[in-house]
Amino acid sequence: MIALTSWMESSLHAFAKLTYQPYHLALQKRLDKQGELTICVVGANDGKINDPVYGFAMHHRDRTRMILIEPQADLQEPLKRNYQSHPNVQFIEGAVGSEDQLSLYTVHPKYWPQTQPFYAKAWPNYRAPSGMASMDRARVADWLERFVSAPTDGVVETRIQVKPLVEWLQTNQVDSDIDVLQVDTEGVDDEVIYHSNLETTQPHIIYFESKNLARPRLKKLRNYLSGLGYQCRQILGNILAQRV
Repeated sequence: MIALTSWMESSLHAFAKLTYQPYHLALQKRLDKQGELTICVVGANDGKINDPVYGFAMHHRDRTRMILIEPQADLQEPLKRNYQSHPNVQFIEGAVGSEDQLSLYTVHPKYWPQTQPFYAKAWPNYRAPSGMASMDRARVADWLERFVSAPTDGVVETRIQVKPLVEWLQTNQVDSDIDVLQVDTEGVDDEVIYHSNLETTQPHIIYFESKNLARPRLKKLRNYLSGLGYQCRQILGNILAQRV
């Protein structure tokens, strides 16, 4: 059984890396053209595990500038630790959106050891449950109940600071132009993109998780991106959008 689980974990990891290839090729092509890239990640989590841009950024650490946005306070330390050898990183604790504050729902840390899917056995125990953080309480509660029977204190509500992306950049004295926008925000990727001020930030590449967006919302988002000159390519549960 242990051998089977190990094989499944390695197979999932290899499959994930395969799905990242079109994104990495687009990043490499843009890097070759410009010489350096500014990459903004919204929903950075710990920055490393199951993150499609981490390996690329670390391989090209002398030619990338990273802006890592993550609202969960518990993840700031591992995020900074995983990027400690990168020479050009800006860390922002908050979320991208239109309101001043929002409620973020997360799994209570005391339930982390009990909420480990088979694919996460080799991960730190915070990674899988923290990856389910969402503005939708029911989404987090449903996921938690896969592992623990209806705990009344299992879902934690935290008020987090929210700003449009360009305001976060200005607040942190970062140039508003970015080359790459990567979004993974558990079902609100469209709202993040709408409030990323694309007309100002002008990313050449946008890579986001689409699998949690209902079809009407995804269609609306694709139309929005198309209207701004992006071509969208579906890659399993993600979309790679490139400005033409």
